[in-house]
This record gives sequence, C-alpha cells and structure tokens, in this order.
Amino acid sequence: MLIDLSFGEEYIFDPHAVREAAGVDRLSDLRNRHVRELPAVEQLHTPAIRDALIFILRDSVRKREKLWLLPMTDEVHTEWVEWLDGEVLTKVGPKQEWLGQTITPYGISPLKLVSFLAQRARSSDLDFLQKSLHDIDGLHLTAGVYRQVVNAGVKVMERSKFVRVITTPKFIAYAVVLIYSALRALPVTFVKEFEGSLAVLWLIDLGTALPYTWGLITMMTARELWLRLVGIVVTVVTFLAPYLYFGAKGSNYPFHVIVTITLLIFITFAWEAYRVRADKHVDTVLRNSARSHRK
Repeated sequence: MLIDLSFGEEYIFDPHAVREAAGVDRLSDLRNRHVRELPAVEQLHTPAIRDALIFILRDSVRKREKLWLLPMTDEVHTEWVEWLDGEVLTKVGPKQEWLGQTITPYGISPLKLVSFLAQRARSSDLDFLQKSLHDIDGLHLTAGVYRQVVNAGVKVMERSKFVRVITTPKFIAYAVVLIYSALRALPVTFVKEFEGSLAVLWLIDLGTALPYTWGLITMMTARELWLRLVGIVVTVVTFLAPYLYFGAKGSNYPFHVIVTITLLIFITFAWEAYRVRADKHVDTVLRNSARSHRK
C-alpha cells in the first residue's frame, strides 16, 4: 500500500517518459525494487566495464527489474548510442546540472536491451547474452523476448508455454478479476427478493470483467484524450452493469443487502481513488525530486 519511491532523488524526470521506459501501465506500479541506478558508465568497450554490465544485466533480469537509470553527459550518450544505435535509450528527463556537470537522465529497460541484442545478433551481442543469461530461468523473460533469445541460440532454462502464460503478472491480474467476478454472483443465490436470472447476472459479471480492467488502464495511461474518454465510459458502464441488472430484477431488498452492495461500490471507488492519488504522488515526486533534494 505504501509507495516506496526514492530512486533518482538528484534528478528531475518526465514521469510519462519514465513510465514508458519502465514499461508499466501506471506510475504507481513502479517501486524502488524495479529500478537500478547506475553511475555515468563510460568506456563501454573495455573488458572491465563489459564484464560489469554482463553481471548487472543478469542480476537485473533475475530480479525482474524494469529500468536502469543513468545520468549521461553528451559524450557518454554518444558512446552508448554507438553501442546500441540509440534504440534502447530513452530520455527520461531534461538536461540539468548534476555534481557540477550538465547531464541528461536516460533509462534503459533490461528486457528491451536483451531483445535488441538478440535481434541484432552480432557475434559480440550473442556472446554478451550468452554470458548474461546462460541457464537463467526463462520465466524471467517475457514471452516475446524469450522466443527471441532462444531463436538467437542463447541457452536459458526452458519453460512450457502454458507455465509461461499462467505465471505472467498480467495474466494473474486478469485471472483475479475474472475469479472475483465469477464469485460475486454466488451470494445472490441467498437473496430471495432477486427475481432475475442468476445465469444472466453471472454472464454480465464475467463479460464485463476484462473490459472493466481495460477501461481502468486506458483511462489512466492512454496518450490521446479521446481514448482516455473511451476508457472512462467503458469503466463506468461495465462497473455499473451487474448492479443495474440486480436492481432492475428485484424489489424490496433487505437493508443488509443494500448496505453490502453500497460497501462493494464504495470499496471499489475508494481503491481506484487511492490508485489515482498514488499515480499523482509518483508524478509529483519524479518532477520535483531534485528540487526538493537540493533544498
């Protein structure tokens, strides 16, 4: 419930760029454990730095870290671009003063780095990946990156497609929503005042579960205003649909039933209000962390 966010206190960030670089749906999904702060890494092609990056990448993948955070001078940035063609680097903040230097904070997704090297597939890239990922559990990679790595000939611990799917965070999140929606109709069997069809109520619950989740994510993260508005409409409609059917197909409900439904609605809105507040809190921290730190 607590937002442990203290990484990059010396920098000012663009929160949207940080979210995009980390690959999270909402800013409040980002925690300190997801981010690794690195110094201004130079001389990338020296054996010592290469070995250090190999170790860091392996450790980051194992810990499911989402973002490397690096301050870069223009010279350091040029060196990284020469290695990675600039495709993996994401600018996550404006130019700013840091320890007497003018730097720009950049973010690198470890999995995006793995994907890029596996697709480019130079001999040096594959050697880097072999040393970073040898015998690592394939579940630490997304399905797409896993296929790229295996196709590139990098030996990782193989997992079945079924196991991979059911252990992904997104699958688990949607499964929880579906299970909750499936079980929500069961207490209605004890409400004799309900005159509708339990099967229809159950289908409405299940049928609106995934669109409801999509609507929540979309209304919070979509770039286009019209898409956020669509997300709001979908969220409201899919959330209210089961309750509207329940109310339309019954009358004279006991007081405890009305109280229970009211509590369910209140808890849902309270949880989403908390998530919105958490998103705004993280946004504010990222924009102002350096200013606050310098005061």
